[in-house]
Amino acid sequence: MGNLVNQHVRFIETGEFLIYPKPVLGSSEGRLIERKQMSTKTTIKRIALVAVAALGLGVLSVAPSNAVVAGDSITLSATTTTITTGSAATVTLTTAGYFGAASDSITVTAALKTYPSTATVTQITSAAGLVFSDIDTLTAYTGGSAGGSSVTNSGPTAVVGVQGAAPKLVSTRSKLTVSPTLVGTYTYTLTPSGAATNVAAVTWTVVVVAKAKATAATVGNTAGSTLVYGPAWNYGSTNSMGGTYADPDATNTAALVTAGGVTCYSPLGFGNPCLVGRIVLSNGVTTAGAGLTAAEAEALTYKVTGPGVVALNKSDANWTGALPAGGTGETTETTANGGVGTPESLTKTFLLYTTGAPGKITLTISSGTTVIATVSATAFGDVKSITPTVVNNPIVVSTTANAGTITALVKDQEGTLVRGATVYAVSDTVGVISNSYTSCGTTTATGLVTCNLVGVAAGTANITLTTNSSATATGGVSSTPVAVRVSDGVATKVDYKFDKDTYAPGETAKITATVSNAAGVLPAGTYTVLSSAGVTANYTVAGLPAATVLAVLNTGAATYTVTIPTGITGDLQLAGTASATTITATFGKATIVNAAQEAANAAVDAAAEAIDAANAATDAANAAAEAADAATAAAQDAADAVAALSVAVTAQIDALKAQGDALRKQLIALTNLIIKIQKKVKA
Repeated sequence: MGNLVNQHVRFIETGEFLIYPKPVLGSSEGRLIERKQMSTKTTIKRIALVAVAALGLGVLSVAPSNAVVAGDSITLSATTTTITTGSAATVTLTTAGYFGAASDSITVTAALKTYPSTATVTQITSAAGLVFSDIDTLTAYTGGSAGGSSVTNSGPTAVVGVQGAAPKLVSTRSKLTVSPTLVGTYTYTLTPSGAATNVAAVTWTVVVVAKAKATAATVGNTAGSTLVYGPAWNYGSTNSMGGTYADPDATNTAALVTAGGVTCYSPLGFGNPCLVGRIVLSNGVTTAGAGLTAAEAEALTYKVTGPGVVALNKSDANWTGALPAGGTGETTETTANGGVGTPESLTKTFLLYTTGAPGKITLTISSGTTVIATVSATAFGDVKSITPTVVNNPIVVSTTANAGTITALVKDQEGTLVRGATVYAVSDTVGVISNSYTSCGTTTATGLVTCNLVGVAAGTANITLTTNSSATATGGVSSTPVAVRVSDGVATKVDYKFDKDTYAPGETAKITATVSNAAGVLPAGTYTVLSSAGVTANYTVAGLPAATVLAVLNTGAATYTVTIPTGITGDLQLAGTASATTITATFGKATIVNAAQEAANAAVDAAAEAIDAANAATDAANAAAEAADAATAAAQDAADAVAALSVAVTAQIDALKAQGDALRKQLIALTNLIIKIQKKVKA
């Protein structure tokens, strides 16, 4: 563009760039040296370059020496927060700004500034325990590339930056939490640093006030009161049902809630409680016994629904002399802590008894109109049904009992599971199973009993479970007989079988080995059934049973898990040799369907068919070409014949024309002769 220092440059709105000689003082602009039309896209760049050149300056690339955030701000959701003792104070910090570079970040640090003058070192430490936690780790943004802002919270600091490439307008929030323990006023400063440019530190004030003392109008014994309870047969000493008493605790309570409550024998009556419970009162806090004094505690109301009654006291001794009315009865403590004496404790103990009838009992404990605890118990009556289930069948011939052969559920007339009932097993063929009014033990709290049977010889016996202890006892309840087989334990057959007919390569397969004889499957135990080679297959399969001895469960079967090899297809056949001629061994097979290989084979077949089709098409094309050549030759011959015919016809036409011309001349001559004759005749 030449030396523009001594030239005059002007840009007009049409996009033209005009260059004139540098005007002389007092003269006009001078003549136009050069006129150029610039594209809209490059106009601004060229103006800038020309301006720099006109000033005799070079073009420099300049970057800021320190990254900064434009329009940055830090704000709090509240400037003052008031809490009561024992609570945590929280506030939300919002950090925002326009982050111009990916390295930009703003760090906000919270620190304790002032605190009550009476605070101890421990109280100051608690007050200084500021912690930032996440609210938004990725938040909204505008502009820039994908990704928004990011925040890293660690202790008293929150660092906000850009996620992804800059620039971005971002905003994020963090929660600040602190738990001062002393009544008074605390101030905290939140100071920004890093790329922050426009804001100063902000102040957060936390005011801690004492929890309101309970008054006659506010005492409620509600929130925070805790209850533990347990079955009374585990409380204190041995009762008539053979249980050992123990204090109720939270673990026992949780187990009872899961199980649906306590069960107890209804005829126990007042001499043996069904349930013992202990409630610790509080007033509006989570810690039982806090925020309330024994003198402030209200008397509680106990309401029993169902066949039960309740006795009250504040401790393990000095129970109420007279039991409150049961059934649907309701009672209120005669003193603030119930039972005997003046109010001394926030811990209240109660016992729940049955009235002697079976059924569901519910105890509701209330403070005024607010229910603070509910416990339940089920009183069961005498045994009315025994439902046996054969668990292990067959059993083996043995001088000792086969453990866990039969289990049974025992229920009363209401269908409630009965605890503590003794059940006996009776065999109708003692030569096969020898149990004859043999005790199975007592039912558990879930009404379950387990009977062990002694096998004497191979065969089948019917077993009846009963509450009668002898053949002469007739007042008990008996079950429907169930058949139990005794096996001689001699294996004559073993069968190895896959759990499915087809598998894919790499799939998990299960092989079940079943040991049996003519009477059926064998009892649980170990049996020598194969030779030393174990089980093999026509492909290498890891995990096949290689031992000669097979250990089976009470179903007579054992299960093995193997993985089908990859890269195979077709039948996977198991094989092996029985350990003795008296044992028949059978082995199953499964079909391996290799979808990938079959797809590849199908692709090869399709490709072969395509090649055949292409060859056929080529042959057809060649035949068509030959036919075309023959047609071309025939056409050429025809054309040649036509040409020859044309020449002959043309010659004949020319001859005819010559003959015609000669004839015409003869006719003209004849005509002229006739005319002459006519003229002579007239003359």
